[in-house]
This record gives sequence, structure tokens and C-alpha cells, in this order.
Amino acid sequence: MKKTPIFQRGIEKYKKGFFSVFLGVASLILAIISMRGEESELGWKIVIALVVINSIFLITLSLYQGYLTKKSHNANIEIEKKAKLHTDFIRSLLLFSNNTMGALNKFSTQIVSINDRIQEQENEISGLEALTSEDEDVMAQIEAQIESMRKRIDNESIRLLMDEYNHFLGNVLSYLKNILDEWFSVKGLGLKVSISIKQFNRIVEGKDDINDVKIITTFRDNKTYNRKDREIGEIEYRIDANTASRYCLNKPCFIKNNISPDASDYSNENARFKEFYNCTIVAPIVCKYSDMDIFYGYIACDVLNNDDMNKDIFDDYMGDIMIVAGKIIGMYFDEIDYQWDAIMVRHEPPNDDFLASIYQNKLKVV
Repeated sequence: MKKTPIFQRGIEKYKKGFFSVFLGVASLILAIISMRGEESELGWKIVIALVVINSIFLITLSLYQGYLTKKSHNANIEIEKKAKLHTDFIRSLLLFSNNTMGALNKFSTQIVSINDRIQEQENEISGLEALTSEDEDVMAQIEAQIESMRKRIDNESIRLLMDEYNHFLGNVLSYLKNILDEWFSVKGLGLKVSISIKQFNRIVEGKDDINDVKIITTFRDNKTYNRKDREIGEIEYRIDANTASRYCLNKPCFIKNNISPDASDYSNENARFKEFYNCTIVAPIVCKYSDMDIFYGYIACDVLNNDDMNKDIFDDYMGDIMIVAGKIIGMYFDEIDYQWDAIMVRHEPPNDDFLASIYQNKLKVV
């Protein structure tokens, strides 16, 4: 019959106790014999020696049991610590999902509110347009009022869309950073990521539509932005001149760890990138239609690893999370650009699309 762990521990405990009892009984027997014999002094020496040996054995056993108890306690603490790290990671993942869905829901309801407000004011404008008067001054005043109302509608709608853009990306990037930082903690890495949005100067409809496309950084996570040490809109990049940009037009994600300063398989137009990172993940911001892929830019995550022993910094799990984030932002950009077109349809000629307007607004290149 196979012994259970409890039974085995009982056997071990029994053996240790038996040895101690055996020494004690031996000491007692020798003490009796020595008192009845002539070699009492020798007998007592033997008894004392056995007592000392027994004491040493018991002390050693006690120390060893204390060591095992402490080791078991430390192991339990380590298990609890790892369990907490995994729990924190799962919690951050759920927070990302919950808050991203909440931001998308808020955007949808905000769009409905904007459209309702536009429609109300358009009804007022229609009422004014129906007014007629033979007095030219009166008609001029009506036309001026109509023009003023339309400008006010446009400016208010644009402001609300811009606020929505900043709010949405600020939330998504903050919660995304929390997820990736928590995963580093699970892996035992004390690293913190930086996340950024790279946007095209125009919408790219398909992988071959890139000849004149330029890219700038338009957004960073709050913690990176507040450090004020990384550029936003200061460098215009080209797709063909950057390894990650080219790769992500054909693949869902680019991952590169521990990029050496003289790497021949990685190119980046930002000559200062080595100051800030040597590990990176890049995923496309894309909205997939049945007949084409619409590209808006990239979402990038990077970190500076100074420990050459750490090889597996960014992994496929983190890549998958970035891919999902890129698709969510892609759907959001597609919707917000559609709403912009609906607002700007009255303009002759029409204004640029929303993301092109963002690009021009963020661009600082002279």
C-alpha cells in the first residue's frame, strides 16, 4: 500500500523520537549498572556522555525543525506574492476592458448628443432661412445671424470631438500601461513601459497606398508625457525608413528585445531612440473592412532594459494585448472621422478629415 504524505511524516517523526528515547533508556540502564558495580565513576561518565549526546541531538533537531518551518513560511509568502501579482494583472486587464468599453459607450452617446444639438440648431436656421423681407438690411442681419449660428455649431462640435479624442486616448493608454507594467511584475521585472500613438498625415487605404505618407507622434501615456523628455510632433517619420513601420503593414505586431546600438536589422529615424528604449512592441492602428484595411497609424510600447541577463522582456502575450488595443483605437478613429465628415459636409471645399486636422495641430516641425 502506498504511504500517504501524512503517514510518511508520522514515520519520520517517530524515528526521531525513538532515537531520543533510546538514548535516554540507555543512559538510565548504564546508570543502574554503574551504581551496582565497582566502576561507578566510568559508568557515570558514560551516562553523562550519553546525556550530552542526547541534548546535542535534541538541539540540532530543534534547529533543523525551525529551519524547515521558516523555509515553509517563506515559500508560502512567495506563493502568496505570486498569486497577488497574477490577481493584480487580471484586475488591470479587467479594468482596461471595462474602461475602454465605457469610453466607447460615452463616445457613442456624446455623438448622439452632438447630432441632436446640431439638428436643433439646423431647425432654427431653417426657420430663419424661411423668413423673407423686402428690407435689405433685415435680410442682411438674418444672413449674418445664420452664418454666426453655423460657425458656433461647427466650433462647438469640433471642440467636443477634440475633447473626446483626448479623453479616450488618455484613458486607453493609461489602463494599457497598467496592464503591461503588471505583467512585468508577474515576470519579476522592475520595468515600466512608455506608450505612444503614431498617426499618419492622411488615412491609408491599403498597404500599397504609402508613397507620400508621413508619421508623427501625437499622443503619449500620461506618465511619459508629464516627464517632458520625449518628443510629440517634433519629427516626421517615413514608413520605409523605419523597420517596425514597414513590418506592421503586413504583420499584426512587431516585437524586438535588447536592440544593440549598432543593430543592422533595426532602423529608426529618431537618432535619440537609444536614450529611451532598446525593447519595443509596435502594432498597427487599423480598421478592417470586408474589402480593405484602413490604416491610421501605430500604437507603440517601449522600455529601456539595462540588464543583459533579461532576454525575454516583451513577449507574445504583451504583443497580443497591443494588437487588441490597436484594433480598438482603429475602430474609434474610423467612427470619429466619420462624424467629423458629417459635421464638415457643409464646408466648400470640405475641411481635412479629423485625423489630418489632429496631425496638423500636433505637428511642430519647421
